Amino acid sequence: MKLTRATLFFSAAALLLAAGMARRRRFRAQRILWISRVVSDLGRAEAFYRDGLGFRAVARGRSGKAMLAALGLGDADAEEVVMRLGAQDIALVRFAAPGRPYPQDSRSDDLWFQHLAIVVNDMDAAYARLCAHPGWRPISEDGPQLLPSSNGAVRAFKFRDPDGHPLELIWFPPGHGRALLHQGASAALFLGIDHSALSVASTRRSLRFYRALGLRVSDRSLNRSPAQARLDGLPDARVRVTGLRPASATGPGLELLGYHPPGRPAQMTLPTDLATDWVTLAVRPSPGDAPCAVRDPDGHLLVLVDQGTRDAMTLINDYTPLLLRICLVVLFPFSGLDKIINWDSAMKQAGNIPFKRVMLVASIVVEVVMPVCIVTGRRDRLAAFTLGAFCVITAVLFHQFWRFPDFWRFKEGEGLQHFWEFLKNFGLVGGLGLIGLAPRTLPIGEIVQHPLASSHVVGPQAGSPVAPAP
Repeated sequence: MKLTRATLFFSAAALLLAAGMARRRRFRAQRILWISRVVSDLGRAEAFYRDGLGFRAVARGRSGKAMLAALGLGDADAEEVVMRLGAQDIALVRFAAPGRPYPQDSRSDDLWFQHLAIVVNDMDAAYARLCAHPGWRPISEDGPQLLPSSNGAVRAFKFRDPDGHPLELIWFPPGHGRALLHQGASAALFLGIDHSALSVASTRRSLRFYRALGLRVSDRSLNRSPAQARLDGLPDARVRVTGLRPASATGPGLELLGYHPPGRPAQMTLPTDLATDWVTLAVRPSPGDAPCAVRDPDGHLLVLVDQGTRDAMTLINDYTPLLLRICLVVLFPFSGLDKIINWDSAMKQAGNIPFKRVMLVASIVVEVVMPVCIVTGRRDRLAAFTLGAFCVITAVLFHQFWRFPDFWRFKEGEGLQHFWEFLKNFGLVGGLGLIGLAPRTLPIGEIVQHPLASSHVVGPQAGSPVAPAP
């Protein structure tokens, strides 16, 4: 069959389309809907979260049969209270046949540890209000702790509720933290739930699990300081913190706490045990007609539910990252296939570079395979850096504008053409670098609401949005 430019066009288009369809078959976490905690006394727990932490009850009743069936408790009887802080919800669940109590000797590095981080507007006032309500016990030593600037310069305090569940009060300095938790809430003392943090034995292993569910890394840090040790109530605490976010800007995130060395492994808890929390995560595509319970590598429990009917904005949010990736790499498959069709011309253009036949075959492989990896999201970080390096090499080898005298005389000619091609290559390097270093895109709704927002460019908060001034 004779290869033509029409064949080239349709082959490259089909390649990227097939890659995009393969990408859409993967789970994509949309939003954490709520976090459930098993309690022994529903009235006591409700009073503590209401009076001590500013939550309000928004619903109460029997736990849903579909949810209990997903947990393997189809015959169980449970009642729950849904409580809201800001725009985030938790469900306090009491089983008629309660399980084991929360282990009394629990530590922050134990692999069953899972806390809720509550953002506060004034740490001293929030701590004073907590102290005015009995029933809790501290994890942190010497009250709220100020972490170093390398760890965000936040103030934090960890403690346990009357059943032993860990919680954290956290205050962010101006310009830090998620802007959504600060909008319209300047008068509130307790603003909302920023994340649920889980102790993990291996950050790398846990990342593979949570990335398979479609969560993206939002931030990373290595926390090791005397203040961190006092915050965690652990001598010489050293913890690698990895923040994870679903697609939606609303709702809490997750945080992986990789202590070095890791703490005690979790014994397999039953959903009725007080040490059990579970995160209800909306995902696309649907996990099935009913909720589906899964455990991460350390035994933390998640329940996957259908995101529900998608509106236009959800569809835009779902497909915009895919379309942007296709736009970024669409040039390369065409270039690679053109080299196959016009082999002799490509060999001539390669000039006198060593092993040019081998190098030309390698460039075709890079231009065809790496874009597919980027569009599908499989090994996309390595693919982005490989393609970026390819752009740098081709710019230096084949667009040497400085060797043309007409360029230095500011005249139109071959030198100026190579100069523009050189800059285009480095523009692609910038876009590919963002795929590797900052792959998560903001929801379109957030961009529409804040079209003039700014971002941190350097420092530990680089890449995150700057919180708007109150």
